[in-house]
Amino acid sequence: MEKKYLTYSKRTIRPNGGIDPTIRELREEAQRTSMTGSMSNDLSVTEQMFRKAEAIDIKAKERQAAMAQWLKDEEKSRQEAELKMLKRSLSVRMQNFQEEWAEKRRAMEEELARRLAETEEFCEAEKMHLEHRLSKQRLKPVKYSPEVRDRLVQTTKLCAAHEFQQATYELLLLKDKRA
Repeated sequence: MEKKYLTYSKRTIRPNGGIDPTIRELREEAQRTSMTGSMSNDLSVTEQMFRKAEAIDIKAKERQAAMAQWLKDEEKSRQEAELKMLKRSLSVRMQNFQEEWAEKRRAMEEELARRLAETEEFCEAEKMHLEHRLSKQRLKPVKYSPEVRDRLVQTTKLCAAHEFQQATYELLLLKDKRA
């Protein structure tokens, strides 16, 4: 039986740790722009720089939201692919397990049949040994009640005297007593 293994490559889950490098650059640029605007003495330049910094910050937030959505979609597709591979791996492992278990079960059933046969042989030998020992032992005489004993003796004497009808009658009475 050949074991089958299913492997798949592990790729980096999130490049750059899941952070878009341009977002950091945009935020730094927005901060530099706002600092430049705050250092300016001209109010129109300051207002223009703040609006530019605000636009850059909005662009950075949009980019971050898009990156978060992309990461979410990427993670979802990765999990779906991983789940698919895990299901395939599980089916292969289950198939391997079923094959191994069928082989082990067959071996176990053979062992069980062998042990049962040995047990039956042992029981038969023990039975024969017990019967042999019992056949060597002398059996105790059967003790009848005095009435049954007397009828048996009387029946024997009647048979010896060729009184078969009376002996038959006595045997019938004896049967009734035993029953």
